[in-house]
Amino acid sequence: MRGGAGRGGRGGRGGRFGRGSVTQDLVRDNLEDLGIDSWQVPGDRKPPPLYPSISIQEPPKLTDDDLFCIQKMREINSR
Repeated sequence: MRGGAGRGGRGGRGGRFGRGSVTQDLVRDNLEDLGIDSWQVPGDRKPPPLYPSISIQEPPKLTDDDLFCIQKMREINSR
């Protein structure tokens, strides 16, 4: 076994545990943490959402007094 082709050689596949590189392990672990089984998406299937969907309440309607105060504040700030 010469030229680094045996144990402790550089490069090649398998690494220490025969699974792949450290980068592949990190990517796989991150995908598992996100709840994604695989990064490959077959066919027309969309990937799972990263965040849960939320609903945002509609802002309250402004009264005439509120609109008047906002307009006056804008005039004061523009001076």
